Amino acid sequence: MEPNPGLRSVAERRAAEAGSTARFTDGDALALPLGDAEADVVWCERVFQHLAEPERAAAEIARVLRPGGRVALLDTDWATSILHPGEPEVVAALTGGALSSAANPYAGRKLAGQLAGAGLEIDDLGSQALIQGPGEVNWPLVRMLGETAVRREVITAQQRDQLYADLTAAAERGAVHMSVTMFGVIAHRPAAV
Repeated sequence: MEPNPGLRSVAERRAAEAGSTARFTDGDALALPLGDAEADVVWCERVFQHLAEPERAAAEIARVLRPGGRVALLDTDWATSILHPGEPEVVAALTGGALSSAANPYAGRKLAGQLAGAGLEIDDLGSQALIQGPGEVNWPLVRMLGETAVRREVITAQQRDQLYADLTAAAERGAVHMSVTMFGVIAHRPAAV
């Protein structure tokens, strides 16, 4: 399910090119367009970080899963963001911007508790740091956060430009570190939910 028609269109095209019979429908994580106990599997990736009511989405997942049905949730925990090099206060302003721009910035660490709270049994959980290569800068993300920090007046344009220069020089030396931790949880609906 995907509420964005443009993204649904891309998914449909890619599925058709791969010979998949997957169907994509309009949907909202807080009100899934499925009946009770109708789904065998739910895969939900990088959605909970955007939800102001993630517990409601977890309850919807529990509602639509049949007994024995499984869910896999994957999401980011923006509080684990690391960006190096740069002046610590400037980097903190950018990573703080990532925290304030997500509706649920600590989504990753909360997934297991939210699924358990919805009556699902946790089967497995894990985490993985997504690390950008040391010779690369994720410029779209860094620029978005940098421009937002300047607009919010938490850093100056000069501080932003110096950070960009520091990151560029570090990338040329293979010395950039950019990472964030993703968390994953696999759970199932027990016979009585």
